[in-house]
Amino acid sequence: MSLENIFRELAIASATKQAKLVNDFIKKAPIWAGVPMQEASHGLKNVFEKLGTVDAFKKLDGLDAPLPSVDVSSTLDYTDLSVFGGKMIVGEDKAKAFGGKEKYFATKLPLVIRQTASSFEKALIYQSLRPYAAELDNQISAGGATADSQYSLVCVKWEPGVTTGLYNPKGFGNGEVFDLMALNGGNLYDVKEDVPGYGMRVKGNFGLQLVDNNGASIVNIDLAADATKDSGFKALPTEAMIDDMIYSVEGDMSDTVIMGHPRVLGALAYYKRKALIMSPKDMSYPGQISDWGGIPLVGSYNFSFGKEAVVS
Repeated sequence: MSLENIFRELAIASATKQAKLVNDFIKKAPIWAGVPMQEASHGLKNVFEKLGTVDAFKKLDGLDAPLPSVDVSSTLDYTDLSVFGGKMIVGEDKAKAFGGKEKYFATKLPLVIRQTASSFEKALIYQSLRPYAAELDNQISAGGATADSQYSLVCVKWEPGVTTGLYNPKGFGNGEVFDLMALNGGNLYDVKEDVPGYGMRVKGNFGLQLVDNNGASIVNIDLAADATKDSGFKALPTEAMIDDMIYSVEGDMSDTVIMGHPRVLGALAYYKRKALIMSPKDMSYPGQISDWGGIPLVGSYNFSFGKEAVVS
């Protein structure tokens, strides 16, 4: 895998003053942590060229034959970055009990950042990646039919300038990834009616650009036990389904990732275990898999734990 400038690396390098907050964020958003990033062209908006038809050079009829005209048609499009944020407040007396407002916010902020990361990645999966695959009609059904008991896998081919994460370059810098600011200059003010205290606001903005035929999914994966199936599961994707998901985006190990709930990735180890041979010297059972033909499998608990709707 040779993806460059992924969020994890960019954030750690940029956030010398916020290393713990970044670590808290990427632990709860393992998919986003591995997304390759690029600067948005206009702060909170990224303008890009969307290709239309592309002509190829043609074989000529002979020496000094007329050259045919070739062209590339395109249109300008844009992707908006998402802005997330909120404010934290604490009453004066409570701040004193914690040893000061700085200590209070330092204690509470990591909890908020971790929850933010989970919410952000859930939205990434169910509001961006899954709909992207469906819109492209690159969606394979594993055959599960029990209502609200399904899982899914998502496959994305990351391509610079096409399918990529986006960040506002003004939001990365000065050792920070998250924009933190004390309200009222850090001085006392009424955080509630007649309740003096302190406040802090937090903002961040990232985006995801999904263009071209670079997304696919397998839906209706049912991991209910079924003794009549060789895998032991009611509807586990076949090896051919997973291969076809990869083929549909022309993916390979250099730029493609398969994502899903850890339980699904654990279930896929069935294909390894059925061919696994152990010797008496083996002291452990290497039954899990980390990639599919070299393409990384990334697990995230931000996928639903077996409560997805059946996709018709």
